[in-house]
Amino acid sequence: HIPALRERGRDVEHIAAAFVQRFARRMGKRVNPLTETQAKRLRAYHWPGDGEPLVLLHGGLCTSVIWLPVIEALDRRDVWAVDIMGDVGRSEHRAPFTTEADFATWLDEALGALGLDAVRVGGHSLGGWVALNLAVHRPDRVVSLVLFDPGGVAPLNTSVQLGIVDHD
Repeated sequence: HIPALRERGRDVEHIAAAFVQRFARRMGKRVNPLTETQAKRLRAYHWPGDGEPLVLLHGGLCTSVIWLPVIEALDRRDVWAVDIMGDVGRSEHRAPFTTEADFATWLDEALGALGLDAVRVGGHSLGGWVALNLAVHRPDRVVSLVLFDPGGVAPLNTSVQLGIVDHD
């Protein structure tokens, strides 16, 4: 079963890459392929434009492709969409993250590998949490944050998680 899953995964990667390339051509912009960081390969898509760079981080179980409608709306803006390490995107993850600081360190290294200094960061869900960790651990990297429903900001009430509500 494993070889079949690997083959299916390559098919999905090929389809996703073709979709992004077609979208980029439609917008008349280039897409940056894999970029090497110190120990990992990073998938980052770049749509060059004006102004300070905007880095977008997707939510869990998504890829940077989720940002394409937003990027299209920001047509003249310098935008990067980065596949988060350790999630389903195309960045290669070789060592587990054990703390939130690991995510901040990874993003700091990724920004350095992309030649980016201080950036505006937008993140959804997991991406919002990663962006917030960068702001906490490396505030010099962050000009501003836009967080859409960031995950992990506050602990959830267990009874709400289980769907148990006491109305008394």
